[in-house]
Amino acid sequence: AAWSQFAVGLQYLGKVYGKTVIAVAPQYTSQDCSNCGNLVKK
Repeated sequence: AAWSQFAVGLQYLGKVYGKTVIAVAPQYTSQDCSNCGNLVKK
């Protein structure tokens, strides 16, 4: 329940400040290179 409230609040703030909020799948997000997008094992 707490995560859904957080998500709703984040969507609201995105609208208030004119920002786009995009939900992404959590798999491998800490292993994806932010520069090239390749999967980098840590």
